[in-house]
Amino acid sequence: MIPHLACLLGVAFWASSPTAIKFVLAEMPVWDAPALRFALAAMVLWAAAVALGHIGEVRRIGWRPFLAGLVDPGIISIMAYQGFLLTAASHGTVIFALMPLIAALFGRVFLKEPLAVPTIAGAGLALVGVVLLVSSQDSAGASSLTGDLLLVGCVILICGAQIPLKRVATLHGRPLVTTAIMMSGAAAATVLARLIFGDNAQPLAWTSTASTETWIVFAYTAIVISSSSFVLYNYALRHLPVARVSLYSVLQTPIGVPLAWAVLGERLSWVEVGAAALVIAGVAIPVAVAVRARRAAAV
Repeated sequence: MIPHLACLLGVAFWASSPTAIKFVLAEMPVWDAPALRFALAAMVLWAAAVALGHIGEVRRIGWRPFLAGLVDPGIISIMAYQGFLLTAASHGTVIFALMPLIAALFGRVFLKEPLAVPTIAGAGLALVGVVLLVSSQDSAGASSLTGDLLLVGCVILICGAQIPLKRVATLHGRPLVTTAIMMSGAAAATVLARLIFGDNAQPLAWTSTASTETWIVFAYTAIVISSSSFVLYNYALRHLPVARVSLYSVLQTPIGVPLAWAVLGERLSWVEVGAAALVIAGVAIPVAVAVRARRAAAV
């Protein structure tokens, strides 16, 4: 029960991420925001590990989570920030809901796992929804095809990274220390990207003009979304299959789209509403069939 609650809470945090990122990027440069976010998240997690006496686990766990963190969330977050700079937060929440279906397809291609008919049907339905979504330019959130495609690429990379992350979580446990090492890898990747591509003529000049609200939301992305949700995610991965964990991501759309409307004023056109409904239905179909089959088997 606790691993499932961890998934639900983690997904709720992640669903707010597109809106929070869009809010922060209004005043923070796109290369600075992820670098500072993961640096702060790593510091918070290491401080918690020291306070709880878990720091001795670092040698046992090793630096494999650091390498995983370079990619997820490191490189993936760089792509995501660039994507959210170019498209609507509501589009991002819908696209990220595709994770269960893409994870199932990855399982078929790379692990030779069977692909059930409901999954194939759901994938087809969701694909139609995504095509409608990325082809629509009616959103008040200034969506763009380039931004949408960057986010689709992020989802594909996340699903690919889940397999090594599952192995790390299963082998080592200690989600707090594992996540601290991961965030250190993410910080290294994003700080390096900032040094290469960011504005080094006047570094952090924006800090003197950023509003209090921006700093609060930025702290939320670092401490709550990055630190807490990844601890919850690593805990859930230790106790649940990857496919089961991925299923919870369908909840990002019904949580994230209303949040983008309430905070950012983004409004979906009827085409985009229909696209979001198709994606939700496509992900929900195999989930509903699987739940029904388990209940029938238990009777």
